[in-house]
Amino acid sequence: MIQNYAWQFFLLGQFVEDTRRELGIPNPPAIAPEPLVSPGISALAALSSPTTPRHSTPILVEWLSEAEKKDTKKLLDIIAGSCRAVSIINVQGEIDRIKDVVEYQKKAAIIIHFDHLKARISEELQRSSFVHVMSDRAQYYKKPELFGANVGKKLPKTIEDITNGGTCFALAQYTACVFHLMRVMEHCVQRFGKKLKIQIDPLNSSWYEITQRVHDAIKLLPGGRAATQAQKNRKQRLAMAATRLDHVRLVWRNDVMHPKATYDEAEAREVLDGVKAFVNSVADLV
Repeated sequence: MIQNYAWQFFLLGQFVEDTRRELGIPNPPAIAPEPLVSPGISALAALSSPTTPRHSTPILVEWLSEAEKKDTKKLLDIIAGSCRAVSIINVQGEIDRIKDVVEYQKKAAIIIHFDHLKARISEELQRSSFVHVMSDRAQYYKKPELFGANVGKKLPKTIEDITNGGTCFALAQYTACVFHLMRVMEHCVQRFGKKLKIQIDPLNSSWYEITQRVHDAIKLLPGGRAATQAQKNRKQRLAMAATRLDHVRLVWRNDVMHPKATYDEAEAREVLDGVKAFVNSVADLV
């Protein structure tokens, strides 16, 4: 996901400049980078092309001081961690070699190793594809607690589909999002039925049949003047959950508890918000 990896791209694009600065090596003249295959990694334009003429780098004869060796190895550890974060695993050998050569080679030779490493990282990134999640969708991407911590605690069987449903919404897979929410609703409607002591078969019942049974069961509960305050409170909470179930029925846009053929963004968002409200009501009841 580009949002999580953006800072690694920045580090990978800057490490050559940081290294040159640490070693006291001037930057070579800027040249146009080659086009990259994978979208979303244009930050690597800061890397000079692997075809940069070798004479553009000044010939240096200085050796690294002990402090410079330590700083260079520390920088290499940062680079290695950034590579691992974006699944670039084929450059670790090059990184280890640079750690070795800083002990006995001069700056001019060391920077050549860095140039090789830079080229290897650029090649690896060109072979990779990354998903770009818009900033306003990041809140939905791989969030187990998308519907709140209480849902995870009270209804743990729903967490996988809630997480996947939110991730599908973040990736603009709206119909898939609703399919995952259907599985959440199957479980929660059955749990709601148990609280009302009625049997509900969500896969073989229409929305009308489900909601009618729910409202009929709630009407039979004590809630008048003769009822205790606890009974009145319970009936009120069940009625609120039933109201939210009605809302899900309306935004579901299908007569039965199966998603229709396709959903657009607005429809999926309505279903997502409606299911979240109902599921939280059920979590408060169980």
